[in-house]
Amino acid sequence: MAGAGKTTLCSTMALQHPGRVFRLNCDLFSAHSLPERNRRIETARKSGDEKCLYDEENPQNWYDWDRIHVAIQGLRQHRKFSFEQAWNSGTGQLDGRYGIKLPGTGQVFVLCDCIYLLHDPVCDWFDHTLILESSDQIIEARRNRRSKTAQAEQDARQRQDRFERPYFDHHSARAHTIQNWLF
Repeated sequence: MAGAGKTTLCSTMALQHPGRVFRLNCDLFSAHSLPERNRRIETARKSGDEKCLYDEENPQNWYDWDRIHVAIQGLRQHRKFSFEQAWNSGTGQLDGRYGIKLPGTGQVFVLCDCIYLLHDPVCDWFDHTLILESSDQIIEARRNRRSKTAQAEQDARQRQDRFERPYFDHHSARAHTIQNWLF
């Protein structure tokens, strides 16, 4: 879940093994800009359609899974990928550039940093899956440090309870039964 230490682990490994370990930041693969996402949520809220509202508010649906898949395929087949419509946290728009170029030869590790990697067909895109679990106290402390306002902290907690925890609880059982590692 958010705050478990995924980004810290991926970034630390990449720093300790430059040229061999790379972090694929899946948060940059957004399906919509922040204004568009907010507009879609507001439209769903006004419609009164609870399923539509749930789908729009669900962070799993905020990712552009097709672009993530294309990036992974590009890394596997051509050892690189790039695209011009990456999420820009500074503007909230899809106006950033993002790409990774792997060394031409040799074994490398690409660590895909994301909460939502356990559902089909996404989980089949990877050779291995590491699930990083942390205590609720650690997650809460990290969430509190990250949140700039009390409202941001409350929103993050609600997303975790409403979307992240059920997703993880539902899909982690499968992770225990296939060739995955659990940490």
